[in-house]
Formats: sequence, structure tokens, C-alpha cells
Amino acid sequence: MVSQISELRAKLEESETALAEAKATIGELIWTAYCKSESESESESESESESESESESESESEEVTCPVCSKTFSEGYYHPASQKLWQHMGHGKGHRTIRHKMRWNTTGWNGPWVSG
Repeated sequence: MVSQISELRAKLEESETALAEAKATIGELIWTAYCKSESESESESESESESESESESESESEEVTCPVCSKTFSEGYYHPASQKLWQHMGHGKGHRTIRHKMRWNTTGWNGPWVSG
């Protein structure tokens, strides 16, 4: 009986670890797709007229989505959306793991902890 419980606990831990790894992989894939679509959007906007590309870049900078939980962040009065996303991703093991793997452009970020 005790050995069965131990085996079941070991299987549960394995499953939880596999689930956490799968979530991290999904988050990375979502972020990769997001970065790719963002770079494609930037190249498309360069070929369009100046007024159209300005309005597109404004709408792109106003909203970002978390690659882990799909929560959306909008640019606020004081903080850009990317900064809000960075702060959001500081909570939870899955979020922090992905955040450390991502590249962050801190231009325009506000606060004493920003080095850029």
C-alpha cells in the first residue's frame, strides 16, 4: 500500500513537471510567433505611406499580450504596454522562466529600476 502511494506520487510529480515544461514551451512558441508577426508588420508598414505607418505603429505600441496566459496590456498614461507586460511576467514560475528568455526593449520605460 505504501509503495503504491509512493509510485502514484512519483507519477504525479512527473506529470506536473511535464505540464510545466509544456506550458513553458507553448509560451515560447507564442512569443516567437508574436515577435515574427511584429517584425512582419514593421516591414509592411515601412513600405506604406508615412501617415499610415504612423497610425499602425501607434496601435502596435498600445497593446501587448502575455505569451503565457494571453492577458492583454495597453499603454497607459505613464507606462508603456511592454513595461506592464514585463512587470506582469515577474510573478509565477512559468511567467518568470519565459520572461528571462525574452528580449526586452526598455526604451521609454519609466522608473528608478530601469537601467536603459
